[in-house]
Amino acid sequence: MTRFMRQIVKDFDYYDFNVISKQQWEDLVILSQTADNLCKSIIAESIPWVTECFEKHEVFTICGL
Repeated sequence: MTRFMRQIVKDFDYYDFNVISKQQWEDLVILSQTADNLCKSIIAESIPWVTECFEKHEVFTICGL
């Protein structure tokens, strides 16, 4: 998953907090369409939560994966 995330979030740190912008999220969703099943599944399961976050906030934070 780290390799997947770093394709879009260049400074992604598995052990630290990572701020994800709306543009980065949209890019991750697109990238997930051609990714392995684990990445697809994680992104797909996150969509409802992330959508709700972006209704109120400009970014969200991930603490590792």
